[in-house]
Order: sequence, then structure tokens, then C-alpha cells
Amino acid sequence: MVKVTPEILEKDLKTLQQDGIPEDLVNKIRERIKDEDLEVEQLEYLLNKIFINFTNALVETSEPVGTVAAQSIGEPGTQMTLRTFHYAGVEKNRDLLFFA
Repeated sequence: MVKVTPEILEKDLKTLQQDGIPEDLVNKIRERIKDEDLEVEQLEYLLNKIFINFTNALVETSEPVGTVAAQSIGEPGTQMTLRTFHYAGVEKNRDLLFFA
């Protein structure tokens, strides 16, 4: 099994960038794996997974994402607000226990 050399790593990362992966992401990948003791098959598998996950995460033009984005941003705030009202009636129960 062949170990990854700096030359092999740079060649594969250059190919990844030519396939459309942004340069800043390629640089982060380089920093994360440059000191790892990988074999060529492992590097190819890793870079293939990165490419597949990146391309699957892209949004097609005219795909409606605004509603989901707005819901994702607004829902945590709504949940924080609702938590203060979920205990309605608890004070009354506590008062009943004190007077009983």
C-alpha cells in the first residue's frame, strides 16, 4: 500500500479544486490532512466523500429555500418565548399545596 506524499496530496487537491470545490475549503482540507499518515486509497476515498457531500449540499437555482431558512431562524426564538408560558398553572398548583 502506497503512502500519501506531499506531491500526491497537492495533485489530488488541485484536481478537487478544478472540480469546483472552493479554494478556502481545499486549504482547510490540506491543513487537516497534511500531517496524517494516510494511504493513497484512503485519501481518494476521503476526497471523493468530500466532493459528493459538497455537491449534494448545493442548492439548485430557483429552488425555494427561503421558507425553510426563515423557519430555521425563527423557530428557536419562538421556542424560547414559549418556554416561559409552558408552566401556566404551576403557580396555582404550588399555592394549593401551601394552603392545603
